[in-house]
Amino acid sequence: MSEAKQGGTGTSTSPASNINRVRIPDFFNSFEEYKSIFTEALIEELNLQMLELALNFRSACAKLPSKQTGKKTDNNF
Repeated sequence: MSEAKQGGTGTSTSPASNINRVRIPDFFNSFEEYKSIFTEALIEELNLQMLELALNFRSACAKLPSKQTGKKTDNNF
């Protein structure tokens, strides 16, 4: 993960930057705790990446010409 996504001082223009809520500790009491926290972190990361992808897709779709007018649309999905 990037420094910005880990809550560091890095900057990003991503809509998903600095949103991560799962914190990964330096020490784990058990393998089950390790597995649980990393599973939560991976799910969160995948959701944030999907959000960014969806926003980029929506933006690209808004730039497509409309079938009726041939002009760019302001689609409100």
